[in-house]
Amino acid sequence: METKKKKIALVALIFAVASAGMVAAFVFTPAEAGNLEISVVDAYTLEPLDGAYVVSAECGTGAYCQNGKVTLTNLDARPKLEGAGYGEVTLIAYCEGYMPTILLRSHVLPGLVRQGPTIYLFPIGSEENTSVVVFAESPDEYLMEELAQKHRPKR
Repeated sequence: METKKKKIALVALIFAVASAGMVAAFVFTPAEAGNLEISVVDAYTLEPLDGAYVVSAECGTGAYCQNGKVTLTNLDARPKLEGAGYGEVTLIAYCEGYMPTILLRSHVLPGLVRQGPTIYLFPIGSEENTSVVVFAESPDEYLMEELAQKHRPKR
């Protein structure tokens, strides 16, 4: 009986420590936060899409566009890529009559407001066999050159 109580206590302790670690991963200082001023447009006409909704998948922060623009604030800008001076978030945009669009790795600059990105939405049915559109923002080219040099095999 005593062994069973010890096992239950150990499992509870492990769960508590793991939960605390997960919460700590989402707590950051204002200097580690950044803002994005996002534009959402029709992919074919490039017209701004009023009423589109954009959300950050990491924190659930979202807002509706006015005049095709929306600002998401207090996004995690802590670098996830070695040597990067920016964080990355996943943005998802929705608008009636359009396929959802996911923008992976959108750059968030610590302590700053970034003008961008632009998210392009495609009308439903405009792309054959597609129900969700996915784009990814490329990392900084200089950073990728450094990374390639750092891990180049030595001869």
